[in-house]
Amino acid sequence: MSFQSMKQQSKRALTQLNISLAANYAEEMMNGIYHAVTHARASFKPNLNEKSEEEDAPLLEEISDEDFLSKRTTELACEMRLVAFHKTIEMAIKDMLGFCGLFSKEELKLIYKHKELKKLFKKTLCDMEDLLGYSAYDELRCINNCIKHAGRVDKELAQFSGWKEPKKLKPEKLDDAYWRLKPDVDIFLCEIKSKLIKKIR
Repeated sequence: MSFQSMKQQSKRALTQLNISLAANYAEEMMNGIYHAVTHARASFKPNLNEKSEEEDAPLLEEISDEDFLSKRTTELACEMRLVAFHKTIEMAIKDMLGFCGLFSKEELKLIYKHKELKKLFKKTLCDMEDLLGYSAYDELRCINNCIKHAGRVDKELAQFSGWKEPKKLKPEKLDDAYWRLKPDVDIFLCEIKSKLIKKIR
């Protein structure tokens, strides 16, 4: 094997390694804040002394305020985790496409637009919708958009089972969506990794 061939083989191996590393992400980063907040809320217990109703009034008001704040913080934590999950997947896809060398800088700037990303995939790799886990990724994308824009289910998200327009996005629904979608979104990410590595061999 010539030096040039060895160099090219080493370069391909490094590119494949970078793509594989980009497909991995730290789940703990997304779950840390959420678990801390939900644990704090679960541990919240009013502690009233045996006093008269008049004497308890200030304490009851304080507890009510704290309960409201803890509830709202839990709602925000649910939203933040899904937004962080989508952003993490989005960045992983961008990094993999950047490392593979199949796309120009101009094309890479467009991948945050979903329609443009699908066009690039179809042009260079495959139809993105044919990849395993795509539906879960697409649903995650729609949830992310609803959280960031209105906090309610829109027409696009309502196309997926279990979502009805224009219902408010509730914490328990978002929590369920995270755990339900995550395995298939991870599969989708692995599918992209496999397609790219196969393409550059």
